[in-house]
Amino acid sequence: MDASTTTRWSSAFSNPQWIQVDLGATYTVSRVRLVWEAAYGSAYQIQTSANGTTWTTVRSVTGGNGGEDDNTGLNASARYVRIYGTARGTQWGYSLFTFQVYGA
Repeated sequence: MDASTTTRWSSAFSNPQWIQVDLGATYTVSRVRLVWEAAYGSAYQIQTSANGTTWTTVRSVTGGNGGEDDNTGLNASARYVRIYGTARGTQWGYSLFTFQVYGA
């Protein structure tokens, strides 16, 4: 996503919901930075995949409180990365301003 606070991704008001990105090639993913809008994920998983079909959870987050989640220390080889939301922090859906993937 573009890191703009005027555009966002928003989901349906139910669980689970997910958003994925295709990196276009396989990279070693080391960090995933999320910036939530007011409707945030209180529990979610960061998942990676080589083919977009079979997913591996590389980080499970619980007790999220919105704002910025900077998930560092990841070490996953992947072409696809997704955020798989399992619990919403509000009655609304999941809403992200920023979904940044870092690696080499």
